[in-house]
Amino acid sequence: MSCNGIPLARVEHAVADRVIAWSLFPLRELELVRAYGLDITSDVALRRAKEAAEESARAKGIFLATMSHELRTPMNGVLGCTQLLRDTSLTDQQRELIETMHRSADALLTLVNDILDFSKIEAGKMSLEVANVNLRALVGDVTTLVEGLAARKGLRISLKIDAAVPEEFRGDPIRLRQILFNLVGNAIKFTTHGGVSIAISSLKRDVIDQSDVAVLQWSVQDTGIGLTPEQQANLFKAYAQAETSTARRFGGTGLGLMICRQLVELMGGTITVNSVFGQGSTFVYTTNLLPAIHREVSVSSSGTVQRSVGDQVGPLRVLVADDNEINQVVACKFLQKLGCQVEVARTGREALEATTRTAYDVVLMDCEMPDMDGYEATREIRLREDGTPSHLPIMALTGHASDEDAQKCHQAGMDKVLTKPLTLPVLRTHLQELMRQAAA
Repeated sequence: MSCNGIPLARVEHAVADRVIAWSLFPLRELELVRAYGLDITSDVALRRAKEAAEESARAKGIFLATMSHELRTPMNGVLGCTQLLRDTSLTDQQRELIETMHRSADALLTLVNDILDFSKIEAGKMSLEVANVNLRALVGDVTTLVEGLAARKGLRISLKIDAAVPEEFRGDPIRLRQILFNLVGNAIKFTTHGGVSIAISSLKRDVIDQSDVAVLQWSVQDTGIGLTPEQQANLFKAYAQAETSTARRFGGTGLGLMICRQLVELMGGTITVNSVFGQGSTFVYTTNLLPAIHREVSVSSSGTVQRSVGDQVGPLRVLVADDNEINQVVACKFLQKLGCQVEVARTGREALEATTRTAYDVVLMDCEMPDMDGYEATREIRLREDGTPSHLPIMALTGHASDEDAQKCHQAGMDKVLTKPLTLPVLRTHLQELMRQAAA
């Protein structure tokens, strides 16, 4: 008897609580088929568990991306309107209420960002950007942001940056600011008297290491409530807070320190805490950064543009394509403040038709719109420009905050991506950059 050694088929068959895999081999001389059965119950269970976990992760990713967009859209209206109201004539009581609204919306945005960052970390999709970073300006931004909160609690903030620390590096300015802001904000939150001290110094590398990497050591020290050894052991874990009443007393998601640890490790560093219960805490972390790249020509030309345009970027003719009326109002008011002439389209198809009739300088394109979304409208515009020297600058307005969403915008042909909620300074900066690119 012989067979060709190649199974005709492999069939999985459930028998009671077992799963048998049958391999069928032809015995040509006897015109029979030989069957071999293998118990693969455990393998099937593992495979199904893996498939269920992957499907759950996909569903969670889609849910978080959708919630990001749905939350950021109304937050764009709240933050935008409060910014516009602050520039109007208000009584002291009205201004105090507006400031409270704005702080509350900012706190909500922080929570949304923490949840999205955590989802990126879980999916292994957290990545770092590389750009020139002015260290002292970055630290100054953070201290300016927290000074008001510290002053209300009667706390002092001190800063010491060693003279040996260079002025500029290359790294991810947004994530560096996020780590420091999170730690300083936590220090203020858990401190009722005394203050918070920030210190930054350079660490010497091993003489064997000849790389250009600069290692910075950052320290944030407070005189707050402190931590027990047991609390310190769980501090950098997801959803971990010092005790069950912490969220009720101080707020927060319990994700901030875990995100800080992940970001520090992405930068090749480590983070530790040293604390005495009732006496305060000191967080120390290191980051690996690269020397800054100086381009004198681009810096000087950028400076010239900044000085010439001042607070305004107009006169520009801008089309705002967005189906949400509140977002339309916010974007139009901001653009008018910047000296622009503004028109509105409510769908991607309306935007496409408007660009055929009118020569706009810029289009602010919402990504999610009925009838035709912003991606398709942009692709149609780029297709129409194909083979011609014209290029209409298009800036995406999106409630999605992931790198994949930004990549999707660029692949559709959008020149820049602006994540909601919209702010006047960020809009101004993006428009100036877009105009410089168009002029070049």
